[in-house]
Order: sequence, then structure tokens, then C-alpha cells
Amino acid sequence: MTTPTIPPALLVSDRVDHHPVFARFANGVGPVPNWIGVSTRREFFSSELEFVALSYPPIDEQYLEWVDLLEAVTRASGTFTMIEVGAGYGRWIVNAAAAVRSYSGVPCRLIAVECEPTHFRWLKRHCRDNGVRAKLIHAAVDERRGHVEFAVGDAKGWYGQAIADGTWSPEVTTRVGAVTLSSLLGRLDRVDLVHMDIQGAEAKVVEEAAAVLDRVTRFHIGTHGREQEERLREVFAGAGWDPVNDYGAGTTCSTPWGPMTFQDGVQTWTNPRVT
Repeated sequence: MTTPTIPPALLVSDRVDHHPVFARFANGVGPVPNWIGVSTRREFFSSELEFVALSYPPIDEQYLEWVDLLEAVTRASGTFTMIEVGAGYGRWIVNAAAAVRSYSGVPCRLIAVECEPTHFRWLKRHCRDNGVRAKLIHAAVDERRGHVEFAVGDAKGWYGQAIADGTWSPEVTTRVGAVTLSSLLGRLDRVDLVHMDIQGAEAKVVEEAAAVLDRVTRFHIGTHGREQEERLREVFAGAGWDPVNDYGAGTTCSTPWGPMTFQDGVQTWTNPRVT
């Protein structure tokens, strides 16, 4: 019987040179959950006695989200401010709060915007479970304020809900309020990170806010097709922003951490006038 060969890609976590920003963080604070959900207080063991398995995130497209978040945290001065647009259950806004607690403990201003009603309930619960105080907005983000038809349903199995703009036909929609990115940014003097995943509306939302983008230090954007990606490049490159990541949706690309396959694309832009 032939012993199956493990593909090299599955072994990369043992050999990979992680982004150096990870080395600037301790392994968080508070109890450590293991694979089955049992939490153990960190004071019960030292880093040399790793009774609970701790590891950096796997090398996949979400790795770049971690890098952007952690780098934004390390560069924040005085206060860390973040907006998560298309927040789902608030994964990244809560990760950000934990990273700030671990790294610097500076005050946080956190804003999360989510439209799907079940995801929004989970967002409130996830923040409450982890002791995170954030401004939570139940709305879609669009190029203009008002109301839109928004796809809903299958909350646990799908996070691709989006505005029903006529380019696709979701089974179930509901009429919801819509806010603009400029209205979110207009109340803030500086934003360390905008994390955006809004399923094909990203270009028009960023274009609408072009006049106030300089309040932001870093954008991390999940992209959904070539047209969206080209329009985002025109906005940011045209305004003199620096590209950090630019990987197209539906591609497999070489990265500093090896090859990655991208279902959604990823663009990261930093603002040289702020950084």
C-alpha cells in the first residue's frame, strides 16, 4: 500500500517566514481557547510550557487581513480608530480590539456596519461576549444615503449578502437603510484602518468618499472582479496612495509567504500623507 505524499503547501506553516509584524505581539491576553473550546488562563503556564496550542494564522488570503490589522495597530498613536464595513459578525473589529489590548492598550474608537439582520445580531453578541465597545450600525453602505433592497438569509452558511442592484437576483431581499462612507469618515479626524468587504459595491462606495479619504491611514478591501479592482486603482493611485497588496479575485498569485489562491481579491492601500 502506497503511503500518500503530503503536498508541500500543507507543510508551509512549519517553514514559513511570517511577516515581522507578528513578532511584535505577545499571544494575546485572557484565557486561551483550545480546539474543543476549553479556555485556560495564561498564568497557568509559561511560553516554554505550551500546554495549550498557540499558533499564527494559516497562510491563506485571510493572512493579509491579519497583517494589515496588526500593522495598523502598531502604527496607531494615542487612539486606535477602525471602521469595518460589511462587518458580518464583527470578526475583524473584535480582533482589532484584542490586538490593541495586547500591544499598547490605547483607547479604541471602533465602528462596524452590517446590514444582514442575523449577522447584525451576531455582531452585537460577539462584541458583548468579548467585552468590546463599538458603535454598531445596522445599515447597508452605498454611494448615496436612503434605502436599498438587500439580500438576506442563510446567515450561517453564506456571507455574500449584498445590495440587490439589478445585476443579480437574490431569492429574498428586504428594504433597509443605507449610509455612505463619507458620512462615516466625516465625523472622524483620523482613521487608522478601514476594513471593507461589501460584495461588489466597493468601487462606487470608495469613489463617493474620494474627498475625505485622506482621513484614513490604511484601507484593506476585499475585491470582486476586474472592473471593481481597476476603479479602485484609479481612485487610490490617482490620489497618490501607496499600494501594498493587489491580488485579483479568482487568481492564484505568488506572495512573500508563498502562493495563495484568492476567492475574493485583496487590495491594501496606505496613505503617505498620514503614515
